[in-house]
Amino acid sequence: MLSYRRKPKTCTSLKKVENSTTFQ
Repeated sequence: MLSYRRKPKTCTSLKKVENSTTFQ
């Protein structure tokens, strides 16, 4: 979840963003 907060510009971030979209 920390990575989602940092919003890194990595491929892994994209995958995490998909999950965080529900949080947003």
